[in-house]
Amino acid sequence: MSSLLRVGRLADLYYKDILGKGLPSQLTMLAQLYPGLLIREIPSDGNTKSDSYFDDAADMICAVVYHGKYYTGYNSRVSQIAARLTGTARSSIEKERRTASDMQNRIAKQLAEDPDCLLSLWNYHADCMEGWTDEILGRAVENITDYSIRLSQEELSEDALFPMDSEVRTQLEVRIQKRLEAETGEGLIDAWVWILLGALLRNEIRRLLYRYRADFSLFEEENAPASLQTDSSDDYEYYYEGDDMEKRFPGIEWYCDRCNERLDLQKGFHDFVHIWKCTNCGFKNRIEVDEIYDSEQDYLAGNAASDRQKIFRALKERTDELDKLV
Repeated sequence: MSSLLRVGRLADLYYKDILGKGLPSQLTMLAQLYPGLLIREIPSDGNTKSDSYFDDAADMICAVVYHGKYYTGYNSRVSQIAARLTGTARSSIEKERRTASDMQNRIAKQLAEDPDCLLSLWNYHADCMEGWTDEILGRAVENITDYSIRLSQEELSEDALFPMDSEVRTQLEVRIQKRLEAETGEGLIDAWVWILLGALLRNEIRRLLYRYRADFSLFEEENAPASLQTDSSDDYEYYYEGDDMEKRFPGIEWYCDRCNERLDLQKGFHDFVHIWKCTNCGFKNRIEVDEIYDSEQDYLAGNAASDRQKIFRALKERTDELDKLV
């Protein structure tokens, strides 16, 4: 695996170079860098040791927290899988390489098909950085920028556990550089999350590169792979009554998924931004057609979002009506 683009190297960067701390245990590190994606916590009192195990059905490593850290125990299979994911495995004959590869595939597919899951990861790291001092933040900017430069100069390894296609690597580097060049807090988080995902997912990150822009907003429908397009068969129809056609979705009210504040009333909001960071709580919300629900009750009940095709058709019909009145 590439000496730079691997989870183990990012752990050094994150804990030692940026936070100035020692490295945590391997499972703790994976859980903190990729919350909810690799490790599932087994309920415990926090003071009792219990060996970790791999749940094949859920495709997750399961472990208890013992004295504030995830405990591996004596399960060699878990150790082997974690070593493949972090890039610290020494043997070229990989017994659990396929398991780690399946996890990469599952996570990439999950993040591509569920943008809210990806933004949950983004918001987690944004919250972490929110609590950093100016000194730590300064080290983060310096170290992540330096890392991105060295990454762009590094040659791909030919004997990697999970080889990475040069085109995929280039597209990843472009997104990292683009967001760092923005010189904003959100740009730094975007770049860091792309780095984390590239190190973990390897070639599987191709799914995300063709699904999301550099700032993690979705590409337009016509540019998305056919497998990601949706088509609902619901019988309801939409009718836009508003005349404010300068908006992408006229008449739609937007609320924060964390604090429920009205987003479209916040200063500077426009529904063309694709992603809006709530000025009340800082949560990053997607502003996309698949976040529109028929009612608040449907949203709270977890019902499917509104049919995007019928929304766009209703919007076009309303635009045509207004054009005839001019």
